[in-house]
Amino acid sequence: MTKCKHSAISYQRSAISDQRSAISYQPLATLRKWPGYCSRSTSSSA
Repeated sequence: MTKCKHSAISYQRSAISDQRSAISYQPLATLRKWPGYCSRSTSSSA
């Protein structure tokens, strides 16, 4: 049980760090909303 609790805490910490990175990458998210940018990024990553 303690193992599950520990993993839950570490998962919460990683979720918080992910949220921070999501805030810093927000301008990229708005760029993806532009028409043509999505198709360009998907073709380059694929």
